[in-house]
Amino acid sequence: MIGKTTKKRVKRKLVLFDSITRQSKNEKVSVWSGKLGTYVFKSSGKAGSRTPVSQVYLNREYFTGVFRTKDSSTFSGDIKEIDRKRYLIFKIVGLEKIDIFEKF
Repeated sequence: MIGKTTKKRVKRKLVLFDSITRQSKNEKVSVWSGKLGTYVFKSSGKAGSRTPVSQVYLNREYFTGVFRTKDSSTFSGDIKEIDRKRYLIFKIVGLEKIDIFEKF
């Protein structure tokens, strides 16, 4: 195969960012608590592949948008900083618990 290049896919390392437990829930908003503070998930009500499923606020400040992935128990998000972007994976562990991982 002359001229064909193969791109090697590198899996990023996942490090636990926070583990959160649900405190309360209603139709539009669910409140979760973790080591870093209080997370509020606000449903966007929009369905689409490129639109966030919900918006997440951490301690009353916008944290990230949460997007669907191929796996129904995993969602993705990112934190934009001045010099880089931090990618997060929200893994649903149970009805009352979500583990948030950061990709490195």
